[in-house]
Amino acid sequence: MARFHLQPVSDHSIFETAKYTYTYTLDLAADADTVWAGLTADQPLAWCSALKGQYTSGRPFGSGTTRNVVVARLLRLNERFFEWDESNRRHSFYVESASLPLFGVFAEDYQITPTATGCRFVWRFALEARPGLGVLLAVTQPLNKKVLLDGLVRDTIAHFGRA
Repeated sequence: MARFHLQPVSDHSIFETAKYTYTYTLDLAADADTVWAGLTADQPLAWCSALKGQYTSGRPFGSGTTRNVVVARLLRLNERFFEWDESNRRHSFYVESASLPLFGVFAEDYQITPTATGCRFVWRFALEARPGLGVLLAVTQPLNKKVLLDGLVRDTIAHFGRA
């Protein structure tokens, strides 16, 4: 299967500078440790119907950890974490390569903080088109957001409950 390489990301500035950025703030009924455990489980984000993922690095996880994710049975992503902070329940990754030539950059950032009623999960996405595909991404991005990204959020709220 062909692999299309994306640009590496080394810090959080991409979440401010990318052409497409999305931030979801979810106040969940589950406590912070429970949500963090779901993100770092052997099959992370197992509650999201559009995703099937697994870590390809051994534990303990940290910066440099890798994972593979299949999105909607169509798109295979190889991811590398550039931040992993267990004590603050935060990790961030970029996609190193994908099975389809859609993105020039794709990154996510997960931050979990305790609240009085559970936890707050801030989930950020940063996307840029592969050179020559800017128009295609611009046309498809509203549907991608509504169907895929909003679907991930709906699945997360359904699994952990809304605070």
